[in-house]
Amino acid sequence: MEYSDSKNPFADYFADYGQPVRKYAKNGTGPFINDVKFYDGELGNHRKNVKQQGKNLSVYLGIKSLRADFYLDNGVYKFVSVPYDMLVNQDKAYVIDELRYGQAKQRKRISEAAEFLFSLHTGEMFSYEKDGKSFEWFYNCVNDDDASRIEAKFVDRPSPGKTQGQRRETIGKKISNLEKYHVDVLGNKYKVKQEPFVGRIEL
Repeated sequence: MEYSDSKNPFADYFADYGQPVRKYAKNGTGPFINDVKFYDGELGNHRKNVKQQGKNLSVYLGIKSLRADFYLDNGVYKFVSVPYDMLVNQDKAYVIDELRYGQAKQRKRISEAAEFLFSLHTGEMFSYEKDGKSFEWFYNCVNDDDASRIEAKFVDRPSPGKTQGQRRETIGKKISNLEKYHVDVLGNKYKVKQEPFVGRIEL
């Protein structure tokens, strides 16, 4: 191709012909191409920049989460991501902003009658059943909160290819018997029962 080795083919074309590249048309009179969108990849966990207006909007990427809180709501497992910016420094402790947490629960359609099960932090072990099979995982992080997708890695085997530590698993209707485990220094695992909700983290 004529401009295949060019660092800026659109600019070089304009310099050669005095006009922008046109969109293809049989008669050669297609509209000029003035801007181009590139697909870089799937947008994972993020937050919209609400201060912006117009069509060219941006988002905040890499929002780190302290933990994910899991609930059982009418037989369906759901979770709420607790990002660090949801915490408020208060009286020598970090306290979860109740208003924002409540809004997050509403956004995930978690009812007031839902049962809190447990929280998962990076590296903690959990398991569930899906399609008649049992899976054990180490929790990594929230990948896409809106899609109820987390990242995890297998406990007993490596993930295929380059997915180790980045297995994307959806929490929803297709899973059952979701459990959390504590693991001691000898590798013994103990099922967590009736974990209390922690809204205040002492410094």
